[in-house]
Amino acid sequence: MDSGPPSANLTPRFSVTIDSRLELVAVVADLARIACDGLGMVNVYDVEIAIVEAVSNVISHAYEGEPGHAVHVRFAASSDWLQIEVTDAGRSLDPVRMRAARLPAANDVCDLPERGYGLGIIHRVMHKVRYETLEGRNVLTLLAPVLQAPHLARCV
Repeated sequence: MDSGPPSANLTPRFSVTIDSRLELVAVVADLARIACDGLGMVNVYDVEIAIVEAVSNVISHAYEGEPGHAVHVRFAASSDWLQIEVTDAGRSLDPVRMRAARLPAANDVCDLPERGYGLGIIHRVMHKVRYETLEGRNVLTLLAPVLQAPHLARCV
């Protein structure tokens, strides 16, 4: 996979900061749909599931489900790319776990674990995923291509 666009080509669109409460994840999902719709993206559900998983993971794992902490989400875009950054000041993610994230394989649905899909799903649906801790802040960057529906010829 290529590295995607340089950050200089991306224009900030908007950002939101929510409290670390799972009931507020829907707000971020709505904003992701608005960002995708504004760009004419057809891969809206990929972006939505990735952002829901990312923000839910921050709340559940980085902040251990404790409300009262900030989760900051920033949307930036170009005509070809949507970039979403999720930033928190909670417990850092083990870099080995991040690199090893995959969807679990099972021969039978009954063998599948109930949890542990989040990072694998994010890696599956995003073009690029980067995680880093900078000055006590965890930053998860998600990059998705702007896929648009093909234009159909019109009969007059």
